[in-house]
Amino acid sequence: MATNFLAHEKIWFDKFKYDDAERRFYEQMNGPVAGASRQSSGPGASSGTSGDHGELVVRIASLEVENQSLRGVVQELQQAISKLEARLNVLEKSSPGHRATAPQTQHVSPMRQVEPPAKKPATPAEDDEDDDIDLFGSDNEEEDKEAAQLREERLRQYAEKKAKKPALVAKSSILLDVKPWDDETDM
Repeated sequence: MATNFLAHEKIWFDKFKYDDAERRFYEQMNGPVAGASRQSSGPGASSGTSGDHGELVVRIASLEVENQSLRGVVQELQQAISKLEARLNVLEKSSPGHRATAPQTQHVSPMRQVEPPAKKPATPAEDDEDDDIDLFGSDNEEEDKEAAQLREERLRQYAEKKAKKPALVAKSSILLDVKPWDDETDM
């Protein structure tokens, strides 16, 4: 009766076969996973083929050869570095003025104002040439004199107006606006 009961149950008795087939498929696609352990999950589980074992041996042997060649390259680089260090020490000892610091940079002094060179007195011919070119548009000295007189007259009128006004007495007015914090504050 127990066997009849198991026949109606949906139990996967041969799951290990499918797991092994799936593992082999992915190993074939991507290569074997390093350090993966094979577990047998039932009776009749296969422990692997000898072809996989031979392939792993060949791969390990090639990795060992590559490892030895890389170790040789590393040793050569270490020897080259030690030779360069010895050479650098000899060069540092031979030049006593050389310091083992950052390279020197040029010192830049702060800006200073340069005074224009003193002019020599101009002759009347040179003076006339300079007057011909006026970059700011004041061509006539008469117009400058008129503008200065007009400015002085306006300043005098302004001073007279200001003198007629009474001087203000300095007073201070302070207004304090006191408000309660809320409705229940006792004033």
